Order: sequence, then C-alpha cells, then structure tokens
Amino acid sequence: MELSKKRKSLGLLAYPIYFELLAGVIAGIIDIFWVAQLGSASVAAVTVATSLENVLLAIILIASAGTTVLISRYLGNKDLSSIKSAVRDSWILWAVISLLVGGLGYVFRAEIASLFTSSEEKDTLILTTAFLAISFPGIIIFYAQNMVDSIFKGYSNTKFPMQMALLSNLLILVLDPLFIYGWLGFPQLGVQGAALATVLGRTITLMIALYTFYRSGIIKTLKQVEYGAKTRKNVKDILNIGLPMSGDFIARMGSNMILIGLIGTFGVYSMAAYGIGTKIIVFITMFFYAVRQAASIQISYQLGAGEGKSFHKIGKKVLWLGGTVGLLAGILLLVLAPFLLRIFTNSEQVIQEGMIYLYYMSLYLLPLSLAVSIGGVFLGSGQSRTMFYVTLIGTAVTLLGAFTLPSFNNLYVHGIWISQILGVVVQAVVLLFLFQRGNASIKSIALEG
Repeated sequence: MELSKKRKSLGLLAYPIYFELLAGVIAGIIDIFWVAQLGSASVAAVTVATSLENVLLAIILIASAGTTVLISRYLGNKDLSSIKSAVRDSWILWAVISLLVGGLGYVFRAEIASLFTSSEEKDTLILTTAFLAISFPGIIIFYAQNMVDSIFKGYSNTKFPMQMALLSNLLILVLDPLFIYGWLGFPQLGVQGAALATVLGRTITLMIALYTFYRSGIIKTLKQVEYGAKTRKNVKDILNIGLPMSGDFIARMGSNMILIGLIGTFGVYSMAAYGIGTKIIVFITMFFYAVRQAASIQISYQLGAGEGKSFHKIGKKVLWLGGTVGLLAGILLLVLAPFLLRIFTNSEQVIQEGMIYLYYMSLYLLPLSLAVSIGGVFLGSGQSRTMFYVTLIGTAVTLLGAFTLPSFNNLYVHGIWISQILGVVVQAVVLLFLFQRGNASIKSIALEG
C-alpha cells in the first residue's frame, strides 16, 4: 500500500484534526448558549456537566489513542490480519470502559455533582444531577464515536472524524431549543433537554459514522483476511500507548484546576482575565495538539514499514510546522491582545490585566508548540510513557513556581504567568534533548514493527 498524498503532508492530516478538536469545545458552548435564558443556576449546571465531560474524555483516550497508533503501525507493515484483530480488540476495550464509566457515573451522579457545586447552591446541584442522569448513559455513545474516529485516523483519514464532529454540533444546535424550550411541539425539558439533545445528536451522528464505516473499504478489505495478533497482545499494546496519554491529559487538566484555585486568590479581575485569555489561546493551542496527532499517525506508519530514519525526518517537519505557528501566533497575540479582549468584555480592569496575561502567553506559545508537537513523534513511536513523565516534570515546575513566585519581588499573579512559561520551557528542552538522542531506540522499534 503506497503512501497517499495525505499521508505525506502533516498539514493535510492536521487541519481536520484541528477543527475536530475545536468542535469538541464548541459542543459545550452550544448547550450553554441555549440554556442561558433559563437562569444562572441552569448555566452553572451545564457548565459543570460539560466540563466534567472533558475530564471523562481522558478515560477513553486509554483505548482510542492506542488504537490509532497500533492500526497505523500495522498498516505500515501491511499486516491486515493484525489490523482486523486490533479493530476487534479496541471495541472490547470500549465496551468495558464505557459500561464502567457510564454505569458508575449514573449510579453516583448526585455524589459527583456535589463535588463540583457548593452545598449552598441547591438549585445548581439538582440541575447538574438531572443533566448527568442523561449524559452519563450517553457517554457510551460519546466513547463509541471516539473509537470510530480512532480507526479512521489509523488509516490517515482525519477528514471523516472532522465531518462527524461538525455534523454532531449542527444537530445539537438544532435539537437543543426543541427539547429545552419545547419548540414545534417537542417536550419542554429545560436543562435535561440540553442533555437529551446532545445525546440524541451524537447518536444520529454515530449511526451515520457506523454505517459509513461498515460500507467503507476498510471493512471490505478486512473481511478478506483472518484475525492476526491475539487479543491479549493488542490490548497490552493499546494500553501501553493509551494509559500514559490519558495520564498526560489528566496531569495537564489537574494542573490547570490548581492554577485556577491560586489565581482566584488574587481577585476577580485576575480570574476574569485568565478565563477570557484561555478562551482566546485555546484556538491556537488546539493546532499544536492537531499537529501532535498527525505526527503520531505518520511516524507509527513509517516505523511499521521499518523506516526508523523517518523518526527524525518527521520530527523536524513537526518542529518546523508547530514552531512556526507558535512563533507567529505569539507575535499576533502581542499586537491583537487588546482587540481580542474587547470582544469578550468592556471592563477596563479586566482588559488591562488580560493584556498582561496575553503578553506573557505570547512567550509561552513557542515552547508549548515545540513540546506538544514533538510529543506526537514520541506517541507514534510507542514512547508515550516518556512524554507522560516529561509532562509530570513540567507540571511540577509550573506548580512549584505558581506557589512560590507570586511572593517573590511582589510579582503577585504575574508569578503564576511566569511559572507557566518556565514549566513548558522545561518540557520543550527535555523533549528536544530526548528527540535528538532517539536514534538507537527508534531503530529497534522500527525493526520490531
């Protein structure tokens, strides 16, 4: 099977992933937009529930991230029998994970809701619990879509997952008002209507995705071969890649939650500036994560084909692409910071504090782009554990600085901004060092593939 043009171009692989990732963020915003007229308690409930879903995404990464890399590697080795086994075994993992998360989440939904809402906010707690009563069973659908997407990505088809993500958002946008407000004779369900519309939109999308999958050339080709690698081996390989990836995701989110708690001690303006600033930056950082996924797909295929030299070749392309975007984005952020902030707020205090935050982040973006982008090469070469350890080191540096720098020379909240830069610089330096020394281990991985 020869390389297609899409496989040869990181950009062509990355841009659909970028829009797919953005669609995941926008899905929660759509729900919040439609429930806004129901009051602050409803908005808070949907915000909590959709934020929780982002955390739960880390769990399915255990299966989906490893599946993409494994399929791509087997494809590079032209081992269709093992691909057939990997597809089967990925669905076994999906069944176990989704039933555990969906079932336990549903049973303990009230207790989970109470972790994110104060005892004084009884209305928010009740509404959050009601939302989770629908969204937790619906996690099975959410996870299934992730698995379908991971299989297509293993075949270097990143456009289809993007199309499904956009379709899902479009369906949610249309279905939300029908079930929230009872338009066109539908039942008026309020907050639960938002949850139901989200699950229904995703269910329709999943049905289309599965139909396309089973009608695709993937299935037609795999039907012609017997099962290859044993389930135990595939599951082990998927978990060896996916578990560190999940840990990496959780470590980053956990660090952000701790930072939010610290920033809150410096007042409402700092917190507002951080909240708005991160919304602006996410449109940039999502591209780095898209490049990382694209790199993992490319490198796993090449190593499966026994081309160990591609590790550094692809790595250099990744660094060039991610680094260029990171540098340009940082420069644009310096110039456009005040204009971007005014889109979200008219408060001069928040704008002033936000400008300082974004100026610091303009220095943060370049090392972040390098650290995240090159991480895809480690992920695709089966070294996701290394990437996870480096993330832990960077996170430790960030948190150490966040707790100590604000009191140094009266830096206050700016000490936290500096700590974020220091943490990601450490990650970038360590990963670049390991990348340069990666030849020997990568050659052995390529031979095994």
